[in-house]
Amino acid sequence: MAIQAEVIPDFTPTEDSVAGSLIRAGVQLVQVENDTIRAIAIAKPRDEEKVLAGALRELELVPDEASKNYYVIPYKDHVQGCADRKKCNCPSNNVEGPSVKAARALIRRWGNCSVSSGRIISEDDRQVMLQAVVIDFETGYRKDRVFPVSKWGTKFKGAGVYKLSDDKVAKALAIGASKVERNAILESLPAYLVASYYRRAREIAAGKKPEETWDGAKKGAGLVRSFAKIGVTQEMLEGYLKHAVAEITEEEYADLIGIGNAIKDRQVTVEDAFAVSGQPAEETNGGLPDELDGATARIENKDEKK
Repeated sequence: MAIQAEVIPDFTPTEDSVAGSLIRAGVQLVQVENDTIRAIAIAKPRDEEKVLAGALRELELVPDEASKNYYVIPYKDHVQGCADRKKCNCPSNNVEGPSVKAARALIRRWGNCSVSSGRIISEDDRQVMLQAVVIDFETGYRKDRVFPVSKWGTKFKGAGVYKLSDDKVAKALAIGASKVERNAILESLPAYLVASYYRRAREIAAGKKPEETWDGAKKGAGLVRSFAKIGVTQEMLEGYLKHAVAEITEEEYADLIGIGNAIKDRQVTVEDAFAVSGQPAEETNGGLPDELDGATARIENKDEKK
């Protein structure tokens, strides 16, 4: 049974219909909310210095949460004729950026904006197109982003494709809604605000205070224990690092924290992140990459691994 998506209505309800009454009530509510936000924006405009200071202070107050505010997705750029995508030495790159958690924290601090996300604007047998809109009531700036969510998945180790079940499409839609919301928010905010927040989150994630000496062996051992919980072995970590975990640097440590976040948020699989399959995750979403993500969610069906 196919998922029945609620797409933007094509009909015009009559004045006395139930649908017409509900639509009018919804439109009126949104109008009241927008008018209220607009009035606050005029009466109390934002102070950008306070916004930045407050956002960074949040990271400092709860360091453990700071590490969840960004993601890192590694993938290999395989050369033509690559024979072993798991063990090859083809060039690798990281796609990274602030997470949806970071985007929501920043837009809340920025204030005087409205955010709507997860709206289905079109659907066919291949994919569902989601939309998110951010409106800044101080500047009048409006950012509209769309994001495709595929109804198809890739079999284990790239052995063909298969149609996702209804529940897996629903999960993919939830992930897609978060992604398109994040993208719209981050493109609506000043670059200095996003960059400063992202940079500080990575610094805090590394867990080293200015007066401390970096202890790679201790940090590496902790990573091995943490990654084991999501199915990543020490061998896989060292394959990514190209050296022993005990020799890990601060920058590498911060990258691996971001990779762990991406795996937990289902932006990438363990196999993709540690080059078991060697393919960027964006190729599993109908070949429609997103320039901010560089990757889209893969929902694996274990029954298809055979």
